[in-house]
Amino acid sequence: EYVFEFLKQGGHRGDDSLKRIMTSASEKMEENITAEPKNVKWLMYQGELYNLMAARFSPSYAGAAEEYFSRARALSPHRPQIYLELAQARKLQGKITGMWLSIDELFKLLPEYLIGHINAASLAIDVGDAGREKKEVEWLESRGLGSDFLRDAYARDKRYDRAVHFQELYVAESGTAATPELATQYAQLAALYHLSGNDTKAREAARRAGEIDPSRVGEVKAFLQTLKN
Repeated sequence: EYVFEFLKQGGHRGDDSLKRIMTSASEKMEENITAEPKNVKWLMYQGELYNLMAARFSPSYAGAAEEYFSRARALSPHRPQIYLELAQARKLQGKITGMWLSIDELFKLLPEYLIGHINAASLAIDVGDAGREKKEVEWLESRGLGSDFLRDAYARDKRYDRAVHFQELYVAESGTAATPELATQYAQLAALYHLSGNDTKAREAARRAGEIDPSRVGEVKAFLQTLKN
């Protein structure tokens, strides 16, 4: 739990230190699995640890993650998170067909599962599956859902024009009340405009962020200065 919370909160450790902690957690988790072999929680924790280690250190850990999530699925086949984690483990190993099989198994159980469709869209963007990307993005857009998640997925893929599109939608969905949260959305929009090559709109969005939240004026000025250089 410490490892998961540490990473969730954006904690930073050197790779050697973090790997020692995660390895120790994995060893202790194995003791729990031995004591309670039919407790799905321990299998899922172990699989999640290995997925994290695969993403951080080496894809070789993803094979172990897949094994634990497969065992968890056999014990609890109706738990949706298992299918999403299994898809991630297969993706990290380059098993793209297997990744989609896991996602499709999930949708057979829960066709309207929002988190599943958000993950499917993100996976499609990550692996460059244009057909599946179109299908999943259209599913989310038709329901007015997932703009922030799609923005992040496209930004990771450096497709900044698409990231801008979904950040614009996200800003529109945030309403017009002058809140610090709305100012943050405009600041993020400004950064994405800049990355997409549209500095004119980047300036407009940055200034709007400063108007909404005057405490950000210094930050806005610094950002505008970078556009001049």
